[in-house]
Amino acid sequence: MGLVSVVIACYNHGRFLPAAVDSVLAQDYGEIELIVVDDGSTDETPDVAARYPVIRYLRQENQGAAAAKRAGLEASTGEFLMFLDADDTLLPGAIGSLVRGLQERPECAYSYGHQQFVDVAGALITSRPQRAERYQTCIDEDPYRHMLRTNHPLRVSGAVCYRIELVKRAGGFATDLAGAEDLDINLRLAREHPICCSDQIVLSYRIHAANSSGRFVPMLRAAIKTQRRQHAFVKENPGYEHDYRHGLRLAQAYWGTKVAHEALARARSGEMRTALADLAVLGRYAPRAGAAALVRLALGRGTAEAG
Repeated sequence: MGLVSVVIACYNHGRFLPAAVDSVLAQDYGEIELIVVDDGSTDETPDVAARYPVIRYLRQENQGAAAAKRAGLEASTGEFLMFLDADDTLLPGAIGSLVRGLQERPECAYSYGHQQFVDVAGALITSRPQRAERYQTCIDEDPYRHMLRTNHPLRVSGAVCYRIELVKRAGGFATDLAGAEDLDINLRLAREHPICCSDQIVLSYRIHAANSSGRFVPMLRAAIKTQRRQHAFVKENPGYEHDYRHGLRLAQAYWGTKVAHEALARARSGEMRTALADLAVLGRYAPRAGAAALVRLALGRGTAEAG
């Protein structure tokens, strides 16, 4: 059916890596090459990878997930390409389901499936059914419009299967958009090609403390930069203007509120230099949303959650 390159980018998630690798090896799809890109881990990641002779193991100095994905892309030899975060796992039949979608729709740049949420121990999280439902529904509207309006890539790594040739032709992953590199490449592909949905749950996304720890400032910066990079295309296609502006405001409100909360907490704990640095980023990328969030938080009328 075509070789699928599965790239697992890992940074200090050695404790989760066996589950991710085993979920790939357990697939019933016969043509898979598995590549682990160790992004400078200081934990047991090298030893874990060494236990699996089938893995192509690449190690680099810590440069971030986007650089690790870019290295994995360059090393891949498949017709199709998937990225799996080291703390997530594929469900049985995931790869076959996503590849079939692309074979049935040869005009599509990538196919995506649904995801479920599990806790740090791998148990299914059922406390937020509305959130689960949101990620278990195919998008009926123009996918480019949807991603532009929501400032979100539809699905996270692991729930997406790309045609590798089109990813390379599009320039691969931007390395200056830490945390938003998936949204960036998905937007660039979806504005040029159709995409398709495999109406199956294909990924278990693990929720744990390290998912977002210390990432609010870079995520604000990356989310806004990613949205703004679509501006030239939107100017030539003004039908997307409203969606572009809505997505920009949403990103500023969501990540700006989180940065404001973090900056205020740091100021109260005496970390003034770091707090001021956070506020400088907030002032550059989300001045109005950030200022409103700071007022609400200072008065005790808001939280870091938005949207």
